[in-house]
Amino acid sequence: MSGSASKTIFFRMDGGPQIGLGHVMRCLALADMLMPAFSCTFCICQPAGQITQLLTQKGISVQPLASQDVSGLLDLLPVNSLIVLDGYHFDETYQRHIKAAGHTLVFIDDLMTGHQVADVVINHTPGITADRYLAEPYTRFCFGTAYALVNPVFQPAPLQPESPYVLVNLGGADPQNMSRQLVEWLLECPDPLVIRVVLGGANVHVPTFANLPADRVVMLRNLSVPEMAREMEQCRYAILSCSTVSYELATIGRPFIGIQTAGNQQYLADFFEKEKLAVHIFTWPPDADRFREMIHAIRPDQGVAAQRRFLDGRSAERFRALFDHLTTN
Repeated sequence: MSGSASKTIFFRMDGGPQIGLGHVMRCLALADMLMPAFSCTFCICQPAGQITQLLTQKGISVQPLASQDVSGLLDLLPVNSLIVLDGYHFDETYQRHIKAAGHTLVFIDDLMTGHQVADVVINHTPGITADRYLAEPYTRFCFGTAYALVNPVFQPAPLQPESPYVLVNLGGADPQNMSRQLVEWLLECPDPLVIRVVLGGANVHVPTFANLPADRVVMLRNLSVPEMAREMEQCRYAILSCSTVSYELATIGRPFIGIQTAGNQQYLADFFEKEKLAVHIFTWPPDADRFREMIHAIRPDQGVAAQRRFLDGRSAERFRALFDHLTTN
């Protein structure tokens, strides 16, 4: 990006009820690590109102796109721009159009498919090596927990072994309404904890929680990142999808049971289980009796020592150094 007068980063991703908010939240975490040294613009195809509101409240500009065609993105980019892509439809052809226009390209990935032409590929899944990728000779890789896409507001916090709260969060959309089933099982457990369920703005199943006991189940919607961090800090343990939200909790340091809700979570799920960051990992649907058994056996510090070993809270330093390099060379 040599010669660029601006330190603006253009992020290209999508999010909504069908695909969830994972790509948006990963990019938001990265943007929070890089601001205010960089200004950030999020380019989203037909963004929902709640996504636009979330981003503008964070001081991020939102540029709506009419279609998925790469030409719509290229038309709005200044020369020598820095673009971050996060999405499964941004394939080799899409990337080549951006590179051919003379831009610097960063690609956030977790699938390891196709040929990569980006200048930098970020994959925060542990255990991944460059030989898993087809890429250009110049492509740089940033792998593992050292580059965890975790917002810097998530920081280590003291354990809460006497907390009356258990946290449940299975993503921003949870299209299968897994959260509702898990809450039912938690209500059947002998420990009368208060279940705090986080539902994203893209979740369409909110009415199904209306008949649950209000003294045992608290619904939380459209939480800001600091609000989410506070929920994690005050919980005794959590039930989470095997996604970035588990990295966030592990950075704070809490026992958790992981639910693999999608195929692209397999590597993270395997890592959490192998290195014992999680109490247990379930694929969906889990065995109800086994789930209750694991809930009953959770220790207040279970997995936290392993979490501290892998997540040092210094991702922001590394990303700032990376993007400073990209904008000055």
